[in-house]
Amino acid sequence: MITLSADQLASLSITRFIFHVVHHGEDEPTFFDELEIGDFEDFFLDRARCILKGSSYEFNPQSQVREHLEAIGNESYLFVDRSRQLAVNFHSHGIDDKRIKKGVMILMELKALGKEFFAIIKYEHEQVLRYRNDGKKVMLENVMDTFTKSPDAMQKAALIDMSEETPVVMVLDRNVKDGISGFFQGFLNVRRKKNQKELTESLWNVVKDTSKKHLDELPPEFVGDVQQRTEEFVQSRDNFDDSEFFDEVFAGYANDELRDTYRSCLKNAEIEDEPFYLDKQASNGSKKRKLKTAEGITVYFSEKALSTMQVSYGKNGEKDVLIIESERIREEM
Repeated sequence: MITLSADQLASLSITRFIFHVVHHGEDEPTFFDELEIGDFEDFFLDRARCILKGSSYEFNPQSQVREHLEAIGNESYLFVDRSRQLAVNFHSHGIDDKRIKKGVMILMELKALGKEFFAIIKYEHEQVLRYRNDGKKVMLENVMDTFTKSPDAMQKAALIDMSEETPVVMVLDRNVKDGISGFFQGFLNVRRKKNQKELTESLWNVVKDTSKKHLDELPPEFVGDVQQRTEEFVQSRDNFDDSEFFDEVFAGYANDELRDTYRSCLKNAEIEDEPFYLDKQASNGSKKRKLKTAEGITVYFSEKALSTMQVSYGKNGEKDVLIIESERIREEM
């Protein structure tokens, strides 16, 4: 995923800007020249920053989009020509789909403290009514070719970090929550860096790693409690939201230190601010749970065996007690 520091976000600037009209009912896009963004840079920088909330993908080896962007990076004079080739490709992917509205494909080159990015945005034209008045007489005008701040107007967008050896593609697609439409995926020719199963399994690892760093300061029942809550969350939710997950799974234990560890573990697992569908069949990363005593005894057990165990955590200096009921006990070599 693409993560920018506060300093990088503050320094983010647009160095090249161009757009072409697409999906307007013609066989070819309408091409325009490169333009100086001038006083409108902040408007489009805000649009680019929004893409950071999207999902992480990587290019397939045959991606023409990657080829065009690499060419521009190597030879800056190709910016206009390659932007037009991108527009032709973009236009062709939606030319027969009546659901896709007229709009423009924007190509921006951006920089932030030594890092180089490209943004590709499909901006749909929204109907805007403008009025003019001559005294008390008012006249309405229908304006279609507009850029608005409406989130729905920026239908599809990709922010590409070309400074990495393997370029990272952040995708925001308004038509598919936590994913990408076939049309946009076909144009970009990308694949998800992790599938839904791998992303959900990463979530289990985040819980495990967060718990390990706070075992000494939290009550003994903490680990079993958050594991059960994680399972309940995965089974009862369709989508992962990191803030919602933390509030539900770590409720009652949350503090600033625990939250900081959680967010650090999310970042290490590359799922920080990453929305995705939860795979209810994904493994929790360990088939068995375990209890470990201060005296060095470790007990491994499955969820099915939980009903045969009684754990009492001592308070005010009393010892903890573990009782296991079994049909048979045997010592193994």
